[in-house]
Amino acid sequence: MEDKSRRQEIKDSLNQHYDWPCVYEFKFIVPTVPNREKELIALFSVDVEVKTKTSKNAKYRSFTINSVMLSADEVLERYAKASEIEGLIAL
Repeated sequence: MEDKSRRQEIKDSLNQHYDWPCVYEFKFIVPTVPNREKELIALFSVDVEVKTKTSKNAKYRSFTINSVMLSADEVLERYAKASEIEGLIAL
């Protein structure tokens, strides 16, 4: 029950700060493993802006992804799918 409550709080906050549809900026850190990076990018349509930066020791790569989202639910859905990627950190 607590997860639903927290999800609703986040959804309400997103709806207060954004007018849908809009470009939403996602930030993730992923271990530098090609399949994991491909998994992350596959969650988004082809018309997204992706900026990457490799960590100093090249073990991790940060991703900033700007994508048009239609609703807060769509944003939460992307985060839920991304959370299934092993080693991913969502910011």
